[in-house]
Amino acid sequence: MAQARHPVFIRSGQFAVKPAIKEAAGALKKTRLPRQSELPLAKTAQPIGAGSRASSDLPAKKGDRTRLQIKAAARVIFARDGFLNSTIAEIMKEAQRSIGVFYRYYKSKDELLLELTEEFRQKLLQQIHLPLRPNQDPIDNFEEKLGIFWQLYMEDWPIVNSALQMSMVDEAFAKRWHDLRQQGIGAIAHIIGKARKLGYCPTIDPHYAASALCSMLEFTCYNWTSRWGDFAGAKMSKTAAIQTLKQIASHSIAWRSPT
Repeated sequence: MAQARHPVFIRSGQFAVKPAIKEAAGALKKTRLPRQSELPLAKTAQPIGAGSRASSDLPAKKGDRTRLQIKAAARVIFARDGFLNSTIAEIMKEAQRSIGVFYRYYKSKDELLLELTEEFRQKLLQQIHLPLRPNQDPIDNFEEKLGIFWQLYMEDWPIVNSALQMSMVDEAFAKRWHDLRQQGIGAIAHIIGKARKLGYCPTIDPHYAASALCSMLEFTCYNWTSRWGDFAGAKMSKTAAIQTLKQIASHSIAWRSPT
């Protein structure tokens, strides 16, 4: 019987860079409107009030589309070159816009990254910071949210890794990263509190434990997607990666004192 093949990702450098560039480039392509020559002549004129099907999933305003193109291009360049080595010129070349257009939307590359980091924080807020379902076991809920966190991190690792690096040297990024961490710590502490009421991990402080778990998760994800991380150039199983995170993190709270 043939063995099932686990999906793999290749870490940055050779690892997660190519998949991330491909995904970001795909997102960038979706933000571009077709050239006039590509539009069927019979469909260029539409009744007043009729929307264009070709761009129905794009922001209505041209400025909003351009902003999306800049952000999508930034993901491509950050994945390829890293934040510190990237340039506004390269970003705008990828976006197929002039450098001058960049400054209509952002004062600097840092401001662009701060906006992208805030968008990542909002994704976490919307998809992870949700109450437990009725009668749901908190450990099961924790593992479920770990899976979502991993998926979101893998989608945005060029942004998150860049923000983490900048938080070491820049006060604005340090504050943004602090806010992101406090959001995560609060969510984990809440789950631990629920688990304690069911008799799990009775002797640990929820907030200290949440801080430690948050640090472990964020640095592990950073390390596994970093150019110089522990498995540089190696193929890693997505299934094995998330299962490892789930088991280590959940087992740290899914225990009871001996009776």
